[in-house]
Amino acid sequence: MSNSDLIRRLLRRRVEDQRGMTLVETIVSMALMLIVILTIGGLVNSSITVTRTAQDRTRNVTDANTIAQSVQNGVNDSYGLLTGEAARTRFPGGSDTDVNAVVALTRDRQAGTWQCRAWAYEPSTKTLWSKVSTVIGQTPAGLPVGSQTGFSRPADATEDGYRAAGWQLLAGDVTPQAGHPTPFAIDTVHREFGEAASAIDLHYGIGTGTATARTSTLVSVDSGYGDGDMERVGSTCRN
Repeated sequence: MSNSDLIRRLLRRRVEDQRGMTLVETIVSMALMLIVILTIGGLVNSSITVTRTAQDRTRNVTDANTIAQSVQNGVNDSYGLLTGEAARTRFPGGSDTDVNAVVALTRDRQAGTWQCRAWAYEPSTKTLWSKVSTVIGQTPAGLPVGSQTGFSRPADATEDGYRAAGWQLLAGDVTPQAGHPTPFAIDTVHREFGEAASAIDLHYGIGTGTATARTSTLVSVDSGYGDGDMERVGSTCRN
């Protein structure tokens, strides 16, 4: 074999060794890369979903606890609450003790002032609202005098209607717990001069799916005014 033939063979082998990938090899490589990318993308998306669900649930738990604490603090020193038919007339729905709203006439012991407070559930929009009146005047004997209006379901029951009536949105995606027609139940005790509220049973959920936070707690109604006067509550915190 001549030197020229040897050189040509060596050059041909080097060219064959350095040839590029075939079309089939390229397609297979791209397919493998796509599988890897899709797998990583799925894991990332799953992680984001789990994180978002956990964040939503944490927020809903916070909202649920905040609302329960708001009711507890709001009725801590109440003169009385609207119960039964009086409450259902203003906020339709419910049965027996179950109501869609808690309306209370309360007194701030430290400030010595009276106010109307309310927490209302709107079934049509699954929203929970609260409202606090301005300070109400009082008699020399320390009882409230005057009245505050707007403590009933607004004629326009949309979110804009509630806001226009002075209500503050507490939470959305609210539903009564299974077995309850409304989020609240007012437990009453029979006294010589009528019924007086003794506790409020809160039973609602906030959120949807696995992010739902459920509340089931009993709030005691602490009153420094004996049985209270339901007629005064109704006339002071008017519809």
